[in-house]
Amino acid sequence: MYMANKSHKITLLLEVLSKHPEGVSLKYLSQSLGVHIRTIKRYLLEARREGFLLNDLREGANQESIYVLEDSFGVPKHFVPTLKKIGREFKSWGNPKFSKSLAQVTVFLKELEENRFSGELFSSHKFEIEKEKERELYHVDHGPFSQEKVSDSILKIVENGIIQKSKIRMVYSSYKNERRELELFPYALSLRVGVLYVIGREGVNKGVFKSFLIQRIKRCTSLSESFTPSPFNIKEYYKYCFGKFPRQINERPSKVVLEVREAWLKKYLLESHFNPTGTFISRNQFAIDIVIKPDFVNWVLSFMPALLPIAPKSLVAEVKKRVALSSEILS
Repeated sequence: MYMANKSHKITLLLEVLSKHPEGVSLKYLSQSLGVHIRTIKRYLLEARREGFLLNDLREGANQESIYVLEDSFGVPKHFVPTLKKIGREFKSWGNPKFSKSLAQVTVFLKELEENRFSGELFSSHKFEIEKEKERELYHVDHGPFSQEKVSDSILKIVENGIIQKSKIRMVYSSYKNERRELELFPYALSLRVGVLYVIGREGVNKGVFKSFLIQRIKRCTSLSESFTPSPFNIKEYYKYCFGKFPRQINERPSKVVLEVREAWLKKYLLESHFNPTGTFISRNQFAIDIVIKPDFVNWVLSFMPALLPIAPKSLVAEVKKRVALSSEILS
């Protein structure tokens, strides 16, 4: 219990020091922690043993000790005043030989420290309490289709293939759990809708680009065969894609028009990041150029009857078919 309390007190001492970059006295530390000055001196000694940089800023034997906690990546607080003192002594001794150099070093260190990010907690030793605060700042949720089981070793092989422009061989599992071996010219990695893909050309380095889920790569090896990448623009590749399904070379976008029947849905569409970008062509009609894939049809169905398809006819027919099928299943 004593050791735990001591460790807690040292942590509090370091926290007080970190909040006072100008330095604090032993008396101030004693009052802040509610312990005797002799105990504070022991805590300072223990903190130094643990690797923390603690400096005493007093300039003379009769001066009061002022302690500062140094950032191990910053300029120690005593450097500049010490250099100034040395410079004054050189000058008083009538030896100006190094005065100019000392002045230059002093100015450099002072400017370096002033330009550092103010208020930054020393980077080498963050308190656990600060880490807890950081954890509370953000909650990241990629949604129901995000991945958690991506092999680091497989991902590293894919990354190296892209960087080194070398072919890879992999065993890939389809949604039907059918495994096949293929060779791929890897071009890019894409994190899309919470899922990580590698995009490349299969077999030979020409023709259509395909997307492969990293999570479905069961085995992967690097090959010695290098290649020269063709021009490839990943934004263009996904330009007319709503969700996970990329368009193929022979697929052209359709002009989709949707009737928006609820005010809240109109506001939602105006405020959302919609890919591809859609626009209201009239008060209640939302238009978008898109390659119609199953995930887009599902999205339209999820908002019905607040959202109804008007064009193209193929989308209207597909939605009616899905609604009729759903009604048949439910009945």
